[in-house]
Amino acid sequence: MPQKISPEAFFERASQNVAIEKKKDIVNGKQVLKELQPKTKKNYERALALWNQYEKLNPGVSPDNIETSKGYVMSIALGIEGGYSNKKPGLWTVVQYYKDFTAGWRRARMEEEQENEEKNGEVKVISPIVTLSTSNFIKYELYNILELPYRKRLRRYGSQIHFLHLGTQWWKNDCTSRIGEYVESTYRLGSGRGLRFQ
Repeated sequence: MPQKISPEAFFERASQNVAIEKKKDIVNGKQVLKELQPKTKKNYERALALWNQYEKLNPGVSPDNIETSKGYVMSIALGIEGGYSNKKPGLWTVVQYYKDFTAGWRRARMEEEQENEEKNGEVKVISPIVTLSTSNFIKYELYNILELPYRKRLRRYGSQIHFLHLGTQWWKNDCTSRIGEYVESTYRLGSGRGLRFQ
């Protein structure tokens, strides 16, 4: 175990580290955004493109207005083409489209702020009251008005081949990695847990 050092000595050692020069370049007031997965980025772009088109058709709308948000999600729900031999979109598809829009909107505002290097400290996000109200509108009112199906896919049960693979994994492929757990628990060495034998 390393010897305890005082807080003064700790930061003295940090200041003498060679990597301290890199601190000047990377330690700043800019927000660090999470790297998006390609599919998530594509969904955000699609959602923002849909909003831009809605804005062209309805000049002066704002996503921070409850009435506008309700109208937008209703248009989205009517525009989504249903699958699985049902013309209506599923409830959770509409919810996901709205989530993609709100997250994409926030991300776009944050990226704009970084590009312009504005430091006003406030990102123009959609009000939580509006997002909550719109989400509830989708789940409770729009769901009933448009008779959106709650679930569309038929439930799939395990078949014989699924159980064959499961059994093979449990009893053939996985058993060698568990020997240490039987003889003595490798979770906490010296804990006394595990298989007892003479």
